[in-house]
Parts: sequence; structure tokens; C-alpha cells
Amino acid sequence: MKSPTPLHKLKSSDIYPALICTLLFILALIVRWRVFYDFCLVFTDCDQLLLWDVANDMHHGIFHEPCFYGQSYNPLIEPLFAQVFLIFRMPLQVALPLISWIFGFFPYLLLGWAFFREKKYLSVAFTFVYLLWLPIEFQAIDSMPRGYVPASAFASIGVYMALFTQKKSRFFWFAFFSLFAFTVSQNCIFFIVPVALYLWLDHLKDFKYYVQTFVGIVAALPLPLFIYWFYNRHPEYIVHGIEYTFDFNTFKESLKQTDKIFNFLVAGHGFKLLIISLGFSIFALACFIKKNIKAGISIMGGLAVLYFSLWFDKAQDGTQSLFFSSIRMYLGVPVGIIIFSYWTESSFKIKSFRGALEIISLTFLLAVGIVCSAERNWFFKDHLYNSADAEDIVSSQTTSGLEAYCSGLSVLCRNYHTDLIILNNNQAGAAYMCAAFNYPFEVLRPCYERRTWTLQHEDSTIRRDFIYLPANPDTVYKFAAGIDLKPTYDATAFLITTRGRKVFDILKDLKEEVRAH
Repeated sequence: MKSPTPLHKLKSSDIYPALICTLLFILALIVRWRVFYDFCLVFTDCDQLLLWDVANDMHHGIFHEPCFYGQSYNPLIEPLFAQVFLIFRMPLQVALPLISWIFGFFPYLLLGWAFFREKKYLSVAFTFVYLLWLPIEFQAIDSMPRGYVPASAFASIGVYMALFTQKKSRFFWFAFFSLFAFTVSQNCIFFIVPVALYLWLDHLKDFKYYVQTFVGIVAALPLPLFIYWFYNRHPEYIVHGIEYTFDFNTFKESLKQTDKIFNFLVAGHGFKLLIISLGFSIFALACFIKKNIKAGISIMGGLAVLYFSLWFDKAQDGTQSLFFSSIRMYLGVPVGIIIFSYWTESSFKIKSFRGALEIISLTFLLAVGIVCSAERNWFFKDHLYNSADAEDIVSSQTTSGLEAYCSGLSVLCRNYHTDLIILNNNQAGAAYMCAAFNYPFEVLRPCYERRTWTLQHEDSTIRRDFIYLPANPDTVYKFAAGIDLKPTYDATAFLITTRGRKVFDILKDLKEEVRAH
């Protein structure tokens, strides 16, 4: 394996390709940074807000459960790594989006650097041009703190170790990071499987390969085993379970919805799956033509995994909203495609890509990158802000608006000397954001509260009073007989004195739903 190639040691023939690659990297970085600064810091949603609450809990040394609160999958990686920023007093609303933004961009940065070390300049240029070509909505989805972004980042470390280093332990690290990443989110499978297939074909008779792979898998097992043990011990913590339907009818239905499923994975309109399939097939065909059979088979294996995923109904679990898009399950596909480009370029002799042909190809890619970058920046708000304003299953809100709302609730608590707010109105995400912002004030949404332990705690607690924000304040008095209830200066909120009763008993009298816990 070649050693790194510092810029000051590049040959004269490498200067122009290196310059093109650097320019394309800068263009991609600018677009990504704008997504972070002008979108991720401006808009949020209830799932992101829950991770803010998790990060705040961790910051105070509290660890309630290993996965996204209320479900037995998506380990809490982003809130954990965000502690690095929170220690230095970075605000929650910046720390979480920033760590997710880093995770989302990391695979392209790492693999682009690996290609550069190998002097595969076309692959480097393609990496960042392809990233620029992807719809701006994909850039946003790949930067949101929602639990599914870190998987590709960790899996790419394993790929880097296996394909671009000569370390004796490289197969161990590939197996370790692959299983770890798969536990975080299964969306990385679209490049883990092709790389695993390639390594197996390339080391079919290498005993050390099998030993290291086995040891790597065993080393990564504690996390999935702990998750399995924890949620079997605490099944009441699972509010949103994961259930798959896998059959041919699901596959047929998925084929009818491919433009929706892959909406933000391909620029343009229509024929999304066909375009992706053609991309895979072109890379595979080029490898077969140049007798790189192992790479060709591995790429086709990746395409098979893509179609196999359509047999699961989870592929259809999304809408046209970028806050609840099916693309969250396919974030690993672009990473796989840039790996395939590297295998394809490696299939050709270096000399055949030198001279005028390489210069023309890189110049063309630079031109495409400039056009894509200009389009993404010019129509940035038209695409993302319109999507953010749309109502959907997971709706978005502005961070500043929620901050102001939570600040108002904090003032309510202080003015009425209480530390509990029951929120049953349409501000679902505020229950989590306000809990984080107004710590140690508690904010609960009993009808669909993901934090089961808060409900359990409230069942054994007698409070003096609490603030109650119902869905419809006008109907509260219909059921308020015998309840010490008075309106606050905020017309949508009431102060309820418990008189020794439990909060949930009072809510049931008010005909408010409290989920089983």
C-alpha cells in the first residue's frame, strides 16, 4: 500500500488533478456547511428534540436507556459524542446538529482522502461531484441528528482500514466497525455487504482473514447483546416497536413506489431506481471488461442488496417530507457508489488515465461540480424551506420559535412555584426541548410520552400542584368538577392544585389520555 502523498511532494503531473480535487472538495464543503448553518440550526423536529433531551440527560450523568428513547434500535451515538461540545458550553441546539453534520460528511471526507493517497484523482473528483449532484434534501437528511446518520461514518472507518491500509489487524477492524455500524443503523449495509463480499473473494483461502473477522464480530457483540438484554428486561420502555413484513407482495408494492422511496437519492424526476441500477451496472460492467471480476461481482452484490431491501415494508416507511423520508434507510447507497467508482478506476492501468484524457475528464467533472454547486446554493431556500414548512407525520418547527415557547413555560413554572408541566397540546416536540432547556423543570406529554421512567416516577409521586396545557382550553371546565383548577395569565394554561391526589388520576378525570406504562 502506498504511503500518503503530501501536497508539497506531489509531482508536477499531479498538481492539476490535486487542484481540481481540492476545489471540488471546497465546493462540497460550502454546500454542506450552508445546510448546517442555514437549515439544521434553523429547523428541527420532535425526533431531533428528543435527542436534545438525551444529550442533556447525559450531560448531567443520567443514562436511562441505550437506544433512542422509546424504541429498541438506534443507539444514542450522537448525544454521546455531542458531550465533547457540551463540556465547552456549546448550546444544545448547536452541538447536536454539528455532531450529526460531522458524521454525515465524514465518510466522503475519509474515503476521498483514501482515494487521494492512491492517486485515484478521478475517484476523488467523482466523490465530491456526486455529493454535489445529490439533491439538497439529501444533504439535509444526511446532516440531521435523528439517530441514523452515524452508521455510515463508523462503517467507513472499517472500509478504510480494510481497503487502504496494510495493518495486520485490518480485517478485524472491518468486521468490528461493520457490526457496530449495523447496530447503529442498518442503512450502512449497502456498502458493507459489497466490501465484505470483495474481501471474502480476495482472501478466500487466507486463514488469518477468517480468524480476524470472527474476532472482530465477537468484539463488537457487546453492544447489540446489551441492547437485546436491556429491552427484554424492560419491554415497557418500547413505545415505538420495530416490526417487519417480508414477502413478495411487499416487494411488488415497493416497486410501484420507488420514485417516492428514492425521492431524494437521485436528482431529477422519475425513474429513480432505474437510474441507480444503471449506475451500479455501469461500474460493474467496466470492472468485468477490465477483468476485475471480484469488484464486478461485489458491485452486483450491492445491487442485489438494494433490491432485496424492497422486500421489507420498512422501505415504504416514509413520506415526501425530508423529515420523514425513506432515504433515511438508504444513506449508505451514495457511499457505496463512490467505493464502486474507486474499484472501477483501479481496474484500469494508471497510464491509460494520464495525460490529456485525465485532464479533460477532471475538467469536465469540475465544470459539473460548479454547476451543481451553483444550483444547490441558488435554490437552497426554495427547496429546503418549502419542505420544512410542509405538515407531515414528523413536522418541523423553527428552533428559535421553540426556544421562545420553552422560555415562556419556564417563566410559568417560576411564577407559580411549580416544577411540572403537563403538555397535551400540539407542541409535541416541546415536551422534550423544554425538558432539556428548562432543566430541572419537568415537561411530560402523557398521551405519547417516550420516556417511560418519567411516567413510572409520576405514578409514585404526590405533588402540590402542576401546570396543565390542554389541547382545547375551552373544554376543560366540562370535566373540572371537584378539581382545584384556575387559569394562569397565559390563557392556554391552568394551574392545578392536587390536594394530595396523583397527577395522572386528575388527568383521567379531565378525560386526558395517559399511555400504559
